Amino acid sequence: MQRALAKDNLAAPIIGVDNHAGHKSGYHRQMTAEFEEALNNAPTGSTCMISGHYRYRDIRECLKRSDRKVHLVTSLRDPVKRFISDYLYCTSDRHTDQKGFLERFPDFETYLNTPLQYNKQLQYLQPYEGASFLETIEAIKRDFYGVMLVERFDDDSEQLLRRLGLSVPQVERVNTAKKPTVAAELFNKYGDQIREKSAEEIALYEAFADPSMADYFSQFDQERPAVFSPEKRKSLEQEIESLGPWHHRIDMGDGLFTAPDVVWNETREKVSVVIPSQKFRQGLKGLFPYGLDGRSFLDCGCNAGGYCFAAKDAGAARTFGFDVREHWIDQARFVAQNRSGNSEGMRFEVADLLNLKAMPEDFDVTWFSGLFYHLPDPVAGLKIAADKTRDILFITTATRPLASGADEGTSLTMKFESTEALMSGVHRLSWLPDGPKSMKKILNWLGFPETRVLFWYKRTSDQKRHGLGRMAIVAAREKGRLRGYKEGDIVDVV
Repeated sequence: MQRALAKDNLAAPIIGVDNHAGHKSGYHRQMTAEFEEALNNAPTGSTCMISGHYRYRDIRECLKRSDRKVHLVTSLRDPVKRFISDYLYCTSDRHTDQKGFLERFPDFETYLNTPLQYNKQLQYLQPYEGASFLETIEAIKRDFYGVMLVERFDDDSEQLLRRLGLSVPQVERVNTAKKPTVAAELFNKYGDQIREKSAEEIALYEAFADPSMADYFSQFDQERPAVFSPEKRKSLEQEIESLGPWHHRIDMGDGLFTAPDVVWNETREKVSVVIPSQKFRQGLKGLFPYGLDGRSFLDCGCNAGGYCFAAKDAGAARTFGFDVREHWIDQARFVAQNRSGNSEGMRFEVADLLNLKAMPEDFDVTWFSGLFYHLPDPVAGLKIAADKTRDILFITTATRPLASGADEGTSLTMKFESTEALMSGVHRLSWLPDGPKSMKKILNWLGFPETRVLFWYKRTSDQKRHGLGRMAIVAAREKGRLRGYKEGDIVDVV
């Protein structure tokens, strides 16, 4: 921080529990335990501040268990400057594990090429592991009393203290930069690379750098109620159970989700569970770094609508999801009516892919996940969706197992499937592609000249464990649209 409050002039005890000797194993568990201890031991009825390097998803459970009133405040820094400052601090003699750090990162280039060093502010503020920057922004707006920026620390801290009813003390400068010239050189040389790899954290930072955000927090000085009353929460939990089984784990708000890790239907058939918000973020990484910003979104075979809700939370103005099974659409409509997030401009229908032809609307982004390999004529089906897509089409599909050592072909293999199981199609006849080669050629023919493979989890037919492969591809209408979107991994699944 650029400046710190002078403790002698502050009418509140400060409890700091972040002075650990290095980031050893169990660091976050230790921090969480110390936070809870400090919270429980804080003077009853007094104003105090507990400072520390806590992950929000860790301490939120402590806060739920406590009867203390707590105002959550955090401070953000420009992500590029934070990245460089973090490195310079860890290599200085002020860092408690300087030697160990230098052994792991002997130079800045090594640090620069370590993915775990990026987006740290976002990771610490996520309401749960894997939350997107948009989900994190909403959680901060809902649960935090305020956000300060290091770059305007004096003004933000003064405003915060006045809102808390505390006097504004004199300030003293502490923790000033020791190597400003070195920091500037690193910024000029590597700034663009750091910025590219910190896109989500930059979006988080810029959201709260907007001066209007201070007014947003100040309107919530009164006690904010829980999203759901105890009675409403119990009613929703009962309805979620009655609507099961769920394939999509969707955040309803206030820590309430539609599905646990594994659920079962009435025939004891296992129904897998996915987290659409995570897959949505992974699929469209880098293409919309500041959200969908008023774009339209189509989900073909939408299941419980999880990707539509992810798109809406990412700023989509209009979403449409359809599925041939009424079971899934009942779930989607329930979530839309009861979740804490905005559901305006969202529509769900029980419909077949063929019904899409008659719709007059087009969409900016189309999600075609888990549908291709359930269709009797998958190329014709994909063409219906492609013709409705103006910009980006995202497709995931199962792939047929290949013989060990065999090259990937460009064919589709016929298969028959159940028409009754919830996780199957309804036509019985269906087809499996060999792998990305065939799908890329099909997408090119459909008018998408640029494609990228997000992943391909390949299987071989002689593996003891039977199963299908799976792949995901992003396709764009315009050449150059996927510049910077790197090809993903091809993994042999055991």
